[in-house]
Amino acid sequence: MSSLLVITAYAVNLLATNSRNILQKAHLEIAKRQQTEKQLRYQSTHDKLTGIYNRTFFETELVRYEHSRDFPISIIVIDQDNLKVVNDTKGHRVGDALLRKTADLLRSVVRESDVLARIGGDEFVILLPATDVVSVKNIMARVKQSLLEYNAEHSDLPVELSLGAATAEKNNLIEAFKLADKRMYANKAERKLIIKD
Repeated sequence: MSSLLVITAYAVNLLATNSRNILQKAHLEIAKRQQTEKQLRYQSTHDKLTGIYNRTFFETELVRYEHSRDFPISIIVIDQDNLKVVNDTKGHRVGDALLRKTADLLRSVVRESDVLARIGGDEFVILLPATDVVSVKNIMARVKQSLLEYNAEHSDLPVELSLGAATAEKNNLIEAFKLADKRMYANKAERKLIIKD
């Protein structure tokens, strides 16, 4: 009888050990899958080069904010000037470094609630919820000030940006985006005229 108890106790102990091992492996597998899903979600919403949001995420947020209560909402459209020239003369690694520096510079002036995204090769956008015309002008001034400070220290490879902004008062966010883009191109043309003169 006592040997049966010993065998039974051994079997129960073995079963418990096996169950713990199986549970540990299952927990590890679940944690690994969750980590993979998290990485895939991040990669689907972020620009690989700069680490800021990508165009897909921006477009989703634009639609979401169109129906939100966060109006007025402002948008700043930014174009990295002379990126092609930098790529052609100094190489794509330098051009990529310039794009990363631009993203860092813009990241330093936006609030946590803002959406900063790279929406094209040399195009960035900032979506600013609950931001009126006066506030967006102040943010634009901060961008320009940061740009001046950076370029004063890095005159060998300055960051040159064209900027345009617009504010949507109520449910006209797409039109504000188009207007900000148009103003950015006007700023680019104006800056080219100043450089030529």
